[in-house]
Amino acid sequence: MLDQLNLFLKPHGFRFGPDVATSSRATLGGMIANDSSGSHTPVYGTTGLHVNELEIVLADGSVAKVGADHDTLHRQRNAVEDLVALNALQIAERFPPGLLKRWPGYGLARALQNPKSLLPILAGSEGTLAAIVAAELKIVPLPVDRGVGLIFFASVTEAMQATESAARTPACRHRAH
Repeated sequence: MLDQLNLFLKPHGFRFGPDVATSSRATLGGMIANDSSGSHTPVYGTTGLHVNELEIVLADGSVAKVGADHDTLHRQRNAVEDLVALNALQIAERFPPGLLKRWPGYGLARALQNPKSLLPILAGSEGTLAAIVAAELKIVPLPVDRGVGLIFFASVTEAMQATESAARTPACRHRAH
């Protein structure tokens, strides 16, 4: 569960970046399969950005590890690479840079950025491609400062315009890598 991981990491000054509202019952495998995000997505990005390696079980029962240090699943990697290359223009058009979350479908935009990796496709695949049995994750330092702001607006339009403007500030443009 996410809360258990963060409780373990806290004394060491770290946490897992994505912060889903269901953290008391969100399993890490489920978060990866869903490419979960949370309220701090503009800062930390989605769960898929925090995955270094996965151990998976495929439909035929075989077990494989995928990630930068594993040269596995050649046929599947080549198929994804070909699919992404063939559809690169449509992918770029439908998932423009700066799109923080994508709800439906596979992580094609991330696969376009890293076509040799299956991680972007597996994160968010909802278990349709493989079952996740283990993961190596990136963690982030605990925030130094925390705060809450209360802002009043005369209209919904004014609030939406302010949100767009705030999202362009340097503090909100940081992304997890």
